[in-house]
Amino acid sequence: MPVLRELSAGSLRPSELEERLPRAAHAALTRRLRDLRTNGVLIRERSSGLSPQAEYTLSDGGRALMAIPEAAERWARNWSRLDSGRRPAARLALRLTADEKTRTILLALADGPLRPAKLDEQLLQIGRSAARERVSQLHVAGILKRVELDGHPCYSLTPSARRLALIGMLAARWERQWARDRGAADSGDLPGLLRLVAPVVQIPEPVSGVCQLHIAAEEPGQYVYLVADRGRLAAPQAASAPPKAVGWAPPEAWYDALLHRRLTGIRTSGDVGLIASVLASVASTLASDSPDLPPNIKSS
Repeated sequence: MPVLRELSAGSLRPSELEERLPRAAHAALTRRLRDLRTNGVLIRERSSGLSPQAEYTLSDGGRALMAIPEAAERWARNWSRLDSGRRPAARLALRLTADEKTRTILLALADGPLRPAKLDEQLLQIGRSAARERVSQLHVAGILKRVELDGHPCYSLTPSARRLALIGMLAARWERQWARDRGAADSGDLPGLLRLVAPVVQIPEPVSGVCQLHIAAEEPGQYVYLVADRGRLAAPQAASAPPKAVGWAPPEAWYDALLHRRLTGIRTSGDVGLIASVLASVASTLASDSPDLPPNIKSS
């Protein structure tokens, strides 16, 4: 990210990058520039003049990628605890979002608090000792909190953890548009990300009903339920009532609706106003820098 940040203002030669990044070893910087170029993030050109030299500049995909660290900076500014760790909070947000074990833990707790034994059952693929060590780290970082539920100690996600869904969605949208390695692990588990963010979404009180969003992709399509009720939003794995609105779209269209409020490419049936209102409410929450939380989160 420091390399991309330096290049966001314009082209630079490798020697100029070394001057601006004195902590980066020459070999490490050379390797990183090569990797970023191979993945289509940077363009290498020859400068004009009597002694042409190599210059690096951001590609279109590289410039689009900058939205992700910018979102991490906003998360750090508005949602990170001051004592969230020894590393910069924005870097922590990027690391948490990119780490598969952490994503597994966040999604295991997306639907509500779990007792430690139940959480262990959800994390068998990680391994008990590794999972408990990671859970402890996330608690120290303010991503998880300990709560009492029916007299039993439980782990629960903090609102700041749920706000990491924005970074996950931005990364998934970028991957689908720009990543050259289509076989790479997709950070865009859209149903999981919606389950993560739904409890902090504020819905207008009159809006109520079940939306079913079909995510059409190359593999068999997925779908997710979003349930609006009394100012709250939930993303249950199964709906208790028939959907009032149904939408069909590829992942890119859903990400564009949630990140940029563009509804093109989405086919709907039923209560179109309901699905538009729900998507707009999620988009507003993702775009908000305000630390104000809905009443159901403040009291939890």
